[in-house]
Amino acid sequence: MPDDGLHPYYREHKARILAEFRESLRLASLPEAERLALGERFLSAANQDFLRAQAQASQTGADPHDFVYRFVEPGLTPEGEAFSFGIDYTECGFCKLCRRNGDEDLLPHLCALDGEYYALRGIDLKRSTTIAGGDGRCNFRFRALRPAA
Repeated sequence: MPDDGLHPYYREHKARILAEFRESLRLASLPEAERLALGERFLSAANQDFLRAQAQASQTGADPHDFVYRFVEPGLTPEGEAFSFGIDYTECGFCKLCRRNGDEDLLPHLCALDGEYYALRGIDLKRSTTIAGGDGRCNFRFRALRPAA
């Protein structure tokens, strides 16, 4: 086991952060049709059902270091834009990890990756609040990207 002073749980989360970054790089190298198919699966009714269940399970707070969130049914953003579904994170595992280890400076960069990560899959992410930015939640709203007219 590495002697980096990190609790094993945080070492695992640090690995998850790096894995998410590597996944973004991998996605960028996939053919567009494959990336868009991943996006369609993410936006699918089956995945929404899965995310509803996962959101409900997160509410137990069984793991104090993990994410807690709720599923948001389709609706409109404050700007009046329709979205397919949303996720409101009320606790962020990445924020917890970074704050615990004094790495808060990483948080804006991690948050900035979200939009690009979803766009690679043909998904438009709207988010006007972030826990890392001092808000009480991260309000993710998803919809399929529309081709430019």
